[in-house]
Amino acid sequence: MAYGDQLKILDFYGTPSITRGASALLCYSVVNAKSVRLDPPVEDVWPSLSRCFNVSPAKTTRYAFTAESANGETASRSFEVKVQ
Repeated sequence: MAYGDQLKILDFYGTPSITRGASALLCYSVVNAKSVRLDPPVEDVWPSLSRCFNVSPAKTTRYAFTAESANGETASRSFEVKVQ
């Protein structure tokens, strides 16, 4: 698939549900981003076509992933990890 210079979050997903004390996997894929950020910040993130990392939320948490292109365009996605 060709995206030219268009900013695109291809994926942002993870483990939908964990038990308290366990870790969940968050994964993202982005093209044509100059920078990315995760809120709440739990791990250093950077533009990547494929990256996953573990998070260990103490309570149900919605993570917001935002990417920004060199010309200031932004794209966002969110994902919630439920803690039981």
